[in-house]
Amino acid sequence: MPGRTLKPTIDEDDMKLAYMFAALALISTPALAAWTPARADMVRDDINALDTDIDRADNNDTISEREAADLRQRVNGLRDQFQRMNANGLTRQEVRKLESRTNYIRSRLRMEKVDWDRHVH
Repeated sequence: MPGRTLKPTIDEDDMKLAYMFAALALISTPALAAWTPARADMVRDDINALDTDIDRADNNDTISEREAADLRQRVNGLRDQFQRMNANGLTRQEVRKLESRTNYIRSRLRMEKVDWDRHVH
C-alpha cells in the first residue's frame, strides 16, 4: 500500500535468537584471547634470544660490564613477569606487553653497543 510503512515486529522467537547470538559472542570472545602454547613459546624464545645477545655483546666487549648487568637485570625481571603471566596462559594483551618490554630492552642493547664507553666498571 502506497504511503504506508510497515513496522517491524519482534516476536518471542526473534528475541530468543538475538539473546542466543549475544551469549555466543560473549562466550567466544575469551576463546579468541585464550592461551596457546605457540604464543608462550614465541615469547620465551624472544626472551632467551635477547639474553643470548646480551651475553654475546658482553663477551665481545661491545658493551661494558655495568651495561650488561643492567640489561641482564631487566631481562630477569621480564622473565619473571613472563612466568607469572604464563601461569594462567597468555592473552594477546599480555603477549603485546611482554613483546613491548622485550623490544625496549633490545633497543637499549643496540644503543649501548653504539656508545663509546666500553670500559669495564
